[in-house]
Amino acid sequence: MILTDGGIHEREVYYVTTDKTLATLFTELSRTLWSITPMIMHYKRGKHSWMKLRIKNSLIAETAAKLTKNKMKIPEFIANETDSHILSKYLKIVASTDGGIAFYRNKRKDGYTRTERHVIIGCKNTTIQKQLQEMFSRLGIKTRIVR
Repeated sequence: MILTDGGIHEREVYYVTTDKTLATLFTELSRTLWSITPMIMHYKRGKHSWMKLRIKNSLIAETAAKLTKNKMKIPEFIANETDSHILSKYLKIVASTDGGIAFYRNKRKDGYTRTERHVIIGCKNTTIQKQLQEMFSRLGIKTRIVR
């Protein structure tokens, strides 16, 4: 979550979201991993509002910075995960933060119309695209990379 919609400063890690469910998940993970409840800051600009969840702890920030030092790829401990439960949870978070669901209407020549649903993850980095594709593949989910 920190990699997708968050950040690391010298003395803190943070996560920014508009989604209360994701804010709750970040809070639960913070309590489980570090026994710390994040401070929640609410922001509003015009009709848009969001939350910034902050954990002020230099040791946590330092550890997170070491784990995510190369932002040009998904960290190996995540990309090489073999537990399908953990892998699916990670991909769910990525799809929730940097993605969404797209609906398409398909009409066949015989007049039959159906709605297709696709999960889309936005990412320009080709290394991360390939890593995500491999992770989905390990879960038996077919993917394709489109521009």
